[in-house]
Amino acid sequence: MKQQRGRRRLKLLDRYIGIPVVVLLGVLLALHRHFGRRFGLKRAVIGDPHRPLIGILATGAIGDTVIASGMIRDLRAAHPEARILIFTTASNASVADMIPAIDEHVPLRILRPWNAVATLRSQPLDWLIDIGPWPRINALLAGLSRSAATVGFKTPGQHRHYVYDHVVPLRYDRHQLANYGALLKPLAVPSGHAPAVVFDEVVSALVAPQPYAVFHAWPGGYKAELKQWPAVRWVELARRVHALGLSIVLTGGDADVEDTAELATAIRTAGVPVDNRAGVCALPQTVSLLKRAAIVVSVDTAVLHLAAAVGVPVIGLHGPSSSLRWGGVGPQVLSIDAIGTDCGYLNLGFEHPAQPPDCMHRIGVGRVYAAVVKLLDQPHAKPAERVASRVLRWERQG
Repeated sequence: MKQQRGRRRLKLLDRYIGIPVVVLLGVLLALHRHFGRRFGLKRAVIGDPHRPLIGILATGAIGDTVIASGMIRDLRAAHPEARILIFTTASNASVADMIPAIDEHVPLRILRPWNAVATLRSQPLDWLIDIGPWPRINALLAGLSRSAATVGFKTPGQHRHYVYDHVVPLRYDRHQLANYGALLKPLAVPSGHAPAVVFDEVVSALVAPQPYAVFHAWPGGYKAELKQWPAVRWVELARRVHALGLSIVLTGGDADVEDTAELATAIRTAGVPVDNRAGVCALPQTVSLLKRAAIVVSVDTAVLHLAAAVGVPVIGLHGPSSSLRWGGVGPQVLSIDAIGTDCGYLNLGFEHPAQPPDCMHRIGVGRVYAAVVKLLDQPHAKPAERVASRVLRWERQG
């Protein structure tokens, strides 16, 4: 609770102090562009045209950064000679080194803005692309970065776009991957690559007997409880999936240890053995578990996007967030949205209604189980998965 209050305070500071400061900086930059480079706010010329230096300002969560990896792959494909840097914070630094096409990872101390500004200004960037959709602190960092050119979102109601040299509208009627791809238009770079991560597999983490299914029940962020699927439904899903010959592995972060232990106890009480890995695996180990899973079922959080990015069969459960905006992107992804037009209302992650509907309760076990059947029955499935699918066909016929 204390952590949530701290985040809420930072959001209030970002809005009520950040907006007027961003507007003032935007005016200064506009004057700077009109009357010449007199304030030392920007570099005078592009650097080496044969090897441009491009920065990605990524201060969001792990899931957002994984989605943005598709756009970074677009950049690399169009500019193989470029040097690409990614600037991250503590919230997503662990995934930065897994993104292909990144030449250098530069951590930012975002809670010490002047230190972060100094870090950015030390890099002679030709382009700085800010992928943040709403934080004013991102806009301030971009405006003070001394990059030769900056690109950022114009997000409805956020009043943060005034500092950028090139502004791209953030649209709520398309997936965030498409919004990230639109940030490349000022660079004349086409988009189209899917998210992807690369990593060294940690085989020692694979303690579960194969084949196994990974369940990830815990979302993160503001009002995360509204994205949780009822525990009793996880238990029933575990019972059905285990009957197919798959063991169950639970994943979770350090903050999820207690909740995952309770869920594991409930699943065992239902007669299903379960391997609880919450709080035990670091990110590379977790991704290794995902990579070798027969199937992954996850609420809308980082694990969903990581599983999709490594190409395993994954089912995403969406209530407050719509899969059309935030669904997993990958070759074997099925998204299940809550029924009702009052769900799928999140675009930025915090705009909950005063009395939010209980969307996750509208996702039944039957729908999720049917999605499991569909994914495991695919012709390109692994041998263990084909065995499970034959069991499913026999079960349906019987």
